[in-house]
Amino acid sequence: MLVNAVSHRDYQPSETIQLRVFDDRLEVQNPGGLLPGLSLDVILRGGVARHRNETISAVLYRLGYLERAGFGIVFVQQRMRELGADAPRFESLPSHFLAVLPSRLAAAREAD
Repeated sequence: MLVNAVSHRDYQPSETIQLRVFDDRLEVQNPGGLLPGLSLDVILRGGVARHRNETISAVLYRLGYLERAGFGIVFVQQRMRELGADAPRFESLPSHFLAVLPSRLAAAREAD
């Protein structure tokens, strides 16, 4: 999610990417909402590659941090399942994009 945030954030406002760590989750909040024409439903399915920051995305790809354009959120959902964590939650507003990644330990505690 951090790589996704760096790649897609809106660099016009002075806000920064915020990482908030809690006992039961990690929250990644990114300044700026989705690009025009994109919706949460579309990015959750994957396959639509739009870059707000072409150069940053290209560098992250060359460094091996990005694999397939348009599948970052799909990859995060898949990885959370593999880890045995609850599904991540996403919120998109014009001012920000928020990803909430539940801890797999929280899911294990709930199962007990």
